[in-house]
Amino acid sequence: MNNSGCPWGGSLSAAELAARAKANAAELERRVVLAAAHQNTVFAVAVGNEATVDWADHFVPVARMIDPVH
Repeated sequence: MNNSGCPWGGSLSAAELAARAKANAAELERRVVLAAAHQNTVFAVAVGNEATVDWADHFVPVARMIDPVH
């Protein structure tokens, strides 16, 4: 989502936001598949913590990080 609080600019076009969301979803799916393939090794997968800070130009709301389907 756009983040007006970003000190170096956080305004992207709707097309760019959609492209980033699609790429993020694909990356998340790759992580899920990889973790499932290595169930006996993988304990947890953490992604995106740097995107939840309010100054990021690539801000992702915490609720979206918790439930990536919505």
